[in-house]
Amino acid sequence: MKIFTYVDNSNLFIEGRRLSAVRKKINGICNIYEAINLKIFDNDWYIDYGRLHEFLCGTEKSEIGGARLWGSPPPKDTFWNYVESKGFNVQTYDRSAGKEKKLILLLLIKLAKILEK
Repeated sequence: MKIFTYVDNSNLFIEGRRLSAVRKKINGICNIYEAINLKIFDNDWYIDYGRLHEFLCGTEKSEIGGARLWGSPPPKDTFWNYVESKGFNVQTYDRSAGKEKKLILLLLIKLAKILEK
């Protein structure tokens, strides 16, 4: 059976920074709720997209049906080239204030259509 992986980069990045802050007890926070309420992030945390792809999809290329990463273009477009080089099919959407929920909804609609097939 093929493995299909879909990642919302914005939420992964934001929540990863929060969880790392809790793990490191930045500003003395003890749990994720404190990190959310106090807006505490570990700004040194980053995602290793190659390891993420391997963790989610495995290493056997014949088993990978698809790996997609959704997100908003960051200031430097080379970021998406890097992510693609790690095995993800990238789909970007322009980000504007208050539109994050629309991106998530769009992702869910696309997933539903794929699963429908």
